Amino acid sequence: RALATLSHLCESRALPTDRFGPVARLGLARLADKNANVRRAALQLYARLLEFNPFCATLRREALVERREALCAQMPAGWRMPSDEPPAEPAEPAAKEGEEVPDEAKATGEAAEGEAATTEEATGEEAATKETPPDTEPASDEPSVPLPPEVAERQMALMLLDQALGLHEQLSSRLGDVTNCLGSQTNSDVLEALRAVVAAHAFELDGAAPAEMLTLVWSREPTVKAAVLDAAQEVWLRPTSVHGGSSAKAAAAHTVSVALGLLELVSSANAAQLASLEEVVKEWQAQQLLPSSLHALLWEAVKGEAPELAAGAPPSAALALLNMASVADASVLRCKLHVVLSLLRGPRAPHPALAREACVAMLRCATAGGATVVEATAVSFLRSIDELLPRPPADADAWFSFAEAAINAAFALHAAPEEWCGALLRQLAAAAFPDGAEAAEAIEGLVCSGALGRLFFAVGHACIKMLEHIEACEKALARRRNELVEQEAPPAAAKKKKGGQKGAADAGDDHLAAELGVDAAAAEANSDALMALGEALVRPDGLIGAWAPLVCHVCSCLELPAPTRSAAVLTLCKLMATSGAFCEEQLPLLFTLMGREPEQAVRATIAVALGDLVVRHPNRLEPWTDRLYSQLRDSDVRVRKNMLMVLTHLILNDMVKVKGRVSEMARCLLDEDPRVAAHARLFFSEFAKKGSSPVYNLLPDIMSSLSSDESLGSAPFREVMGFLIGFIQKDRQCEAMVEKLCARFAASDAVAYHRNVAFCVGALQHTERSVRKLAELSKLYAGTLTDDEVHAAFVAIVAKARKGARAEFRTALDEFEAELARARGEAVDEAGEVAPPAADGAGEGGGEAGAGEAAAGRPRKEARGKEARGKKAPSRQRRSRKVEDEDEDEDEDE
Repeated sequence: RALATLSHLCESRALPTDRFGPVARLGLARLADKNANVRRAALQLYARLLEFNPFCATLRREALVERREALCAQMPAGWRMPSDEPPAEPAEPAAKEGEEVPDEAKATGEAAEGEAATTEEATGEEAATKETPPDTEPASDEPSVPLPPEVAERQMALMLLDQALGLHEQLSSRLGDVTNCLGSQTNSDVLEALRAVVAAHAFELDGAAPAEMLTLVWSREPTVKAAVLDAAQEVWLRPTSVHGGSSAKAAAAHTVSVALGLLELVSSANAAQLASLEEVVKEWQAQQLLPSSLHALLWEAVKGEAPELAAGAPPSAALALLNMASVADASVLRCKLHVVLSLLRGPRAPHPALAREACVAMLRCATAGGATVVEATAVSFLRSIDELLPRPPADADAWFSFAEAAINAAFALHAAPEEWCGALLRQLAAAAFPDGAEAAEAIEGLVCSGALGRLFFAVGHACIKMLEHIEACEKALARRRNELVEQEAPPAAAKKKKGGQKGAADAGDDHLAAELGVDAAAAEANSDALMALGEALVRPDGLIGAWAPLVCHVCSCLELPAPTRSAAVLTLCKLMATSGAFCEEQLPLLFTLMGREPEQAVRATIAVALGDLVVRHPNRLEPWTDRLYSQLRDSDVRVRKNMLMVLTHLILNDMVKVKGRVSEMARCLLDEDPRVAAHARLFFSEFAKKGSSPVYNLLPDIMSSLSSDESLGSAPFREVMGFLIGFIQKDRQCEAMVEKLCARFAASDAVAYHRNVAFCVGALQHTERSVRKLAELSKLYAGTLTDDEVHAAFVAIVAKARKGARAEFRTALDEFEAELARARGEAVDEAGEVAPPAADGAGEGGGEAGAGEAAAGRPRKEARGKEARGKKAPSRQRRSRKVEDEDEDEDEDE
């Protein structure tokens, strides 16, 4: 209510100018509140503070500082800005609203005020300066003289500028919280954050980044997607710097402003934002929100004939915008294909970024519905890229994206793309191996490493495009086969209806089944033949396979530059995706590279490629599953993040089994990088939504694995298990988990292990039935009650269960508590002494290491031996084996 009241005061323009800064400081601190209603009110206040600020139409800091300096230069000599700091507050805490101030506090305050007054009188001129009204000069020994009207106005303007700068500082510092709300799971947060981001951009706050909201266009919520499109239209199609008008000059100025804003966005956006912008521009074009005048201006920018855009209009950005619009309407490009071709000709080679956009334009025209590209245009385009690709590029990094787009366009336009690829690879090989140099000479510097990397990239991408071409042919054949079957089915059905006899009907069915059987066999034969073509791509005598030995050789040469090795590794992964046999043969090399490669970029590339290989060849990658999980402990955060994202995709799509190594995913909850930890939490949240309660079934294994990890302390263990146990919400699951965990007490003699199990038992949301089950199983953990922490965990369970318990259940709890005391006494007598509390390091592991630490803390432990335990040790082994067998098959219904 307080935030809503402040927003209403802003809308009513009743908030004093000097209170905008304090209101922003206090109110916007609630942007990270846990309550969604409070966050929404804080976001609304953020937008209101901007929209109804009384200072100026823009809060750009540079403009405010420049205006302030200009005004200060116009002030008289010796002038000083009066202090507007509030008086110091007394040290005593302020009384709460509705409470009276005690007399003693009043007396103390009056005394403090008296002392302050005495001090001010003693300080002379300084004290007078603090008491000077805003519209006067600082006091001096001479009587105060009123300022001239123009000086007073400038002084007031300076005070307002200072207040505006204070508001700017508060709003800019909270932009990060506003941006975080764009990723909220609550729709109200997202909608209000969009409005706040638009307002921040309109008032030119430092750090305002409206491009961050573009990715929300992929949201599944229709309201969010519509709000994003409206917000993007408000930011880029209706710029605030252009005011309305009916003249042609105003319309032209508006078009130029829109073009400049979009071109700046394309030039500064990252890959995700560019993909999102393409979807937004497609929607704009479909709704006819992009005028023809904007298209014409962008084409002028592509040709370099737009002087009004010359300052910030690279031709590649203008053509990229036209390519985005062509997704909805290919005629945007088809009417200007001669301009696109002209970009690739000329005495000087175009920049690779511009050449890439030209290739994308040709690809869009070739694959869009309607008219096809004229053969003469296609031939001219292919001739141009044949000349450009082998040339040494001006920008080495931009060449790869150009080559990718060029190969894609060639496969769409060329009648025999494999022949074109062969000629291209020969030209690139000639550039990489001048004067007939051998591959082994690359280490000695006799081979151009940059040209070698470009050759490898072309080999890998050509291989993928050929495989894609083969699969497209397979789908086309299957589609045609299905059409023929559908055409043959009606006559058979008519024959069955016309005959009217069972024998004729059976004959018709047999005939149709025979046709379908033949078609199925033909389809399988064709599929096998096409798969054989894919395997043949990497044969030693094939167009692509001939380069495979060189690729494998360069991958192992750490002496070569990192970009060359990275290109070789990427090509190796693409070749492995093409052929299952080649993949199985090269998997040892790939995982060896993953372990010893010093460049994190190369390891990150392999992590992403492994996900594609698992999808492509799941049976061949299945024995290497443990090596996939081991990459979650890589030293580089980028590798861990990529591997976690890959495993998340594979697990949620049932491509990889999680049992056995899921504890590695749980460890990611503790990752030092917040992005990795957040993604791990998201994985378990989505994983818990799958059927058969996977988190519940895997929890005992995760607990045992983490307990046996010596590098994991007790506090991190409890953080992970506390998060995972929160997914067990059903009463029957809680009861069954009690039985599972209690049986795990016998798996180890380590005190730290017992404490971990006891914590997990205590973290469950117990019901009356689960507590009764815990009492029934007391024999399984009676021997562990010698430890204070274990005993305290069970006592806490009983104490918590007493709250709101029925009278009958209270009696059972009393009996359970007495049983715990009796079992603890017997265990203490048997052990000889109570185990001392372990330090945090003692809880870092279980198993033999933890047992050794516990034994060091209990000297008489060794004296117990088999005589003290009697027949307990064999029974523990049998129970442990039984628990492991039960955990293999138990699911939610148990």
